[in-house]
Amino acid sequence: MELKVHDLIQIRSENDLIYHTIKPDWVDGSIRRAPFVVLRRAHSEDDCIPIGIRGTNRDERYAAFVHVNDIVDMYTPEKIAQARDWIHCDRGIFSCLEQIKKLMDDKNIDWGPVGSVGFELVSKVPTVNDKSDIDIIIRHTSQLTPVLAKEIMNELNQLPVSTDVQVETLEGSFSLQEYAFSKGEPILFKTKNGPLLKSVSKKERLNNLI
Repeated sequence: MELKVHDLIQIRSENDLIYHTIKPDWVDGSIRRAPFVVLRRAHSEDDCIPIGIRGTNRDERYAAFVHVNDIVDMYTPEKIAQARDWIHCDRGIFSCLEQIKKLMDDKNIDWGPVGSVGFELVSKVPTVNDKSDIDIIIRHTSQLTPVLAKEIMNELNQLPVSTDVQVETLEGSFSLQEYAFSKGEPILFKTKNGPLLKSVSKKERLNNLI
């Protein structure tokens, strides 16, 4: 089973959690309500993968680990996009996903919703609110030039809901918005070892990032 950052992982119960710090009171209730966690960007420990747990409030986030044998199922952002379960949701933020899918399909980009939108689509537990934006990840390919990035951002900025798009590479992720207007200057990469300023040259796109 290949796991990547942002994959949603279904576990059996709060008893599957492995943690090294004091667990907040809200964690167990959150897992009982929706037994899904997200693979976070950190180093694994033996056969235990780093995961994040979300609560009902924006500031309720907790980092823990889960043993690979305790994974019941997993959902990639791409799988969530392909399922198109948003067509069964009547809130406006979900209707925007159909427009995003058409845009990404037209540009031949692999993508998927993450964050609160992705979590609700998989867990079926109400998670988004009036202040939520649409978090998206796209997979980097050599065709994703700054020009194409700018085209995508211009179209996404026409939506009535804010979007936050991160580009995932083997080395980490970077903001599509920042990349689109970088003009060859270094941009911020989020990596397992922390933030890193790095230029995305053509050579790096072809040899290191895809």
